[in-house]
Amino acid sequence: MAEEGERLAVALPLRRIQAEADKVPPYVYGQSPDYSVVGGLVFQELTVPYLTTFGDWQRRGPPRLLIAWDREAAEPSSDSPRIVLLSSVLPDAANLGYEGVRNLIVERVNGRRIGSMDDLREAFSRPEGGYHVVEFLPGLAPERLVLDVEETKASEERIRAAYGVDRLDSETPP
Repeated sequence: MAEEGERLAVALPLRRIQAEADKVPPYVYGQSPDYSVVGGLVFQELTVPYLTTFGDWQRRGPPRLLIAWDREAAEPSSDSPRIVLLSSVLPDAANLGYEGVRNLIVERVNGRRIGSMDDLREAFSRPEGGYHVVEFLPGLAPERLVLDVEETKASEERIRAAYGVDRLDSETPP
């Protein structure tokens, strides 16, 4: 037992914390953002670089994303590895009525829980009854979006042409 004011030598193991292990990565170097465009809906993972696109993001960022970032920093959870969001919508006939929707946290797609971009891609590969159903974190409006699978497929060439998008998914080779 040490006496008051006595110096102690304490062995403390340190481990490297890698940014890619964070639910909301603080930086992403040497790679493009991971994204997927389905029926004009643009999905990507929430990262601090994404938040910085809002300028003074800690004051001007979308409140729902700041709350998610803040909660994850305070109480990291392992129920899902990442936060996937619908970042924007490229207007098209496939997403008519959803043009103004953006910055919503995706909870499920086609009934499957989403915790990464790989989960999202897998869920979109398995539509339910001819429709894709995208559900968002409770409390966000709208609660869900519904896209017709055939119209979504038909929109791919229109979106490429209208928006100059070469690749609708970052995983697709150029």
